[in-house]
Amino acid sequence: MAASWRNNFGSANPQLAIISQLYFRQVIQLLEDQAAIIQGPLHGYGHVTTGPVGGYPVTEFLSPKAQKGDQFSYNPAYARTLLVNHGWKISPGGVSTCGRAGNAQNQCGKGVRPGAKLEFTLYYATGQAWLESAMLQLKSNASQVGIDIKLIPRNFNDVLAEVEGAGCPAAGCPWEMADWGFGWSYVPDYLPTGDVLFQSGSFGNLGKYTNAHNDALIKQTLVNSDLELMYTWQDYLTKQLPVVFQPAAPSALVESVNNLHIGTLSSTLAINPEEWYFLR
Repeated sequence: MAASWRNNFGSANPQLAIISQLYFRQVIQLLEDQAAIIQGPLHGYGHVTTGPVGGYPVTEFLSPKAQKGDQFSYNPAYARTLLVNHGWKISPGGVSTCGRAGNAQNQCGKGVRPGAKLEFTLYYATGQAWLESAMLQLKSNASQVGIDIKLIPRNFNDVLAEVEGAGCPAAGCPWEMADWGFGWSYVPDYLPTGDVLFQSGSFGNLGKYTNAHNDALIKQTLVNSDLELMYTWQDYLTKQLPVVFQPAAPSALVESVNNLHIGTLSSTLAINPEEWYFLR
């Protein structure tokens, strides 16, 4: 399993110009303190998500680079440096603004207007205490560099309705960020090729992320069994941060009596009672 929350790359998103900037997505990921979430609200039950392929349990499909751990561990100082280096006037506790608009390396980036503000809405699913704590922590972390995140709590179905809204235009819904609290598995074939979740125009690509090079790399994983191609794809996409990686939380904590053998729990969240038996 892997877990994340989504940015909206649909053109209806009013903050699309900012979210489209890779450096900004790096900033947000650097403000997501996965280790603290696991040790805090998850009470040690969870695993850091290092990329688009689940890292627990480790399988042959997980790239060697991903196995080394989080490439974007919590680092607010570096997040601030990235913003400053790209022309943002930092206002800790307030709202940072674009001070150098333009497309150069030291400017805010294509489409970002002079004076644009780092303020965003983030829908999140209620009913999970750890997730609410994680969202409040993120809001606090982001405020250190002048990113104002307005948290909008909704139940799980309402968050998905906001993201998938049938009444939205072809350009997509106007939401900016959303977290419904669950990870993903590559159903129905379970081969983590990425075509369902991250390919341009795919059904599961709810954030409407599109990247021609990513699409080409995914295609190679579909027509060739060479695992090096799988590693090349996931290492590339990890750096592109189409989503914000968050810890994979347990979906169930299972206890059993000592004389009941329940077998290995499925990483796809399936329950397999056919493997259960009592010990004599």
